[in-house]
Amino acid sequence: MKNIMITPIKMILIILFTFIFSCATTEQTKKEPIEVQKVNFKTYQISAPSSGKWESETKEDEESVKFINKSTSVIPLGPRQKEIRVFKISTSKELQYQSEEVVALGFRDQEERILIKQFKKGNYYAGPLGGWRVSDVSIEKKDVTTIGNKRLYYMKYSVSDWGTSDAYLVQAILYLYVPEDFKDRLAFYGFLHTDSFSGRGAPKINLEEIHWVINSFQLR
Repeated sequence: MKNIMITPIKMILIILFTFIFSCATTEQTKKEPIEVQKVNFKTYQISAPSSGKWESETKEDEESVKFINKSTSVIPLGPRQKEIRVFKISTSKELQYQSEEVVALGFRDQEERILIKQFKKGNYYAGPLGGWRVSDVSIEKKDVTTIGNKRLYYMKYSVSDWGTSDAYLVQAILYLYVPEDFKDRLAFYGFLHTDSFSGRGAPKINLEEIHWVINSFQLR
């Protein structure tokens, strides 16, 4: 969709390939876990997930926050990393005359097209070290839901990448919230929950974690 400043699919690219790289190395950057807390930006505030040990990274200029939870699962699963990102999506004045539904669905459809273009490529050659690999994406569900008092447009999907000796999977769900005063703010908000892991088999993504964060979201 034109005139929108950020695309969560770029985040998925970073998440998948950063996760693959980190699984192949033994030294990783350490960060201190955070307690449940509120993160404040100019236009909204948000709380960290209520359970588990999460790290946080914020970008004040973009009004975005990333909560990270890393763990090592039992065999056959390997390293696992969960992320919850909350971000502001700025738009141009041209979109202030569009309805909430048109804005949200337009952006969600754009993300789906980019996702398929980037990841649904089947067999590909990853070079002498990576060899031949298979990459795929599955759009599991697109719908509208209500969490708390927020009407949210969402897309649930998964991205996979595997070779002869390894496999990586990212399960994800993207929620979009267009506030009632969108025409004045010229911005809406995204919530992206990803669960990345290596190995065969996959636990289901825990939606309670992202729902907690969405319920804590307050406009300012």
